[in-house]
Amino acid sequence: MIDLDIDIPDWALPLYDEEYTYCCLYGGRSSAKSYTVADFFIISTFMHKDTGFLCCRQVQKSIEKSAHSLMVHRIKEHKLEEYFNITQRDITNLRTNSQVHYLGLERNPENVKSIPNLGYLWIEEADTISSYSWEL
Repeated sequence: MIDLDIDIPDWALPLYDEEYTYCCLYGGRSSAKSYTVADFFIISTFMHKDTGFLCCRQVQKSIEKSAHSLMVHRIKEHKLEEYFNITQRDITNLRTNSQVHYLGLERNPENVKSIPNLGYLWIEEADTISSYSWEL
């Protein structure tokens, strides 16, 4: 196992407690929610083999408008590039084969069902998610 020297704020520790099925993070702008969840995904890809990680939002016009650029930024900031295959569409942990995917729910929310071995879901701007997407 590699030594991941990533600071985890105390308020984010429930993310790592497998007792919880759902965690909702509240806070205003600049509260580090997205950075903290990106770090959680990075750490978790090392802890789970062949697991799908999905970051979605209701409207995602392009991959550049998704959390992908934040994930790439955090991987580089933590100097972990050698452990990941980063493409324009997704990120794969080379040690565990866990993959991070991105999806806009507005056009085709059924695509969530096609993510193999989906274990973790990060919903950005959850207040904008349609009731149909939530039900699905």
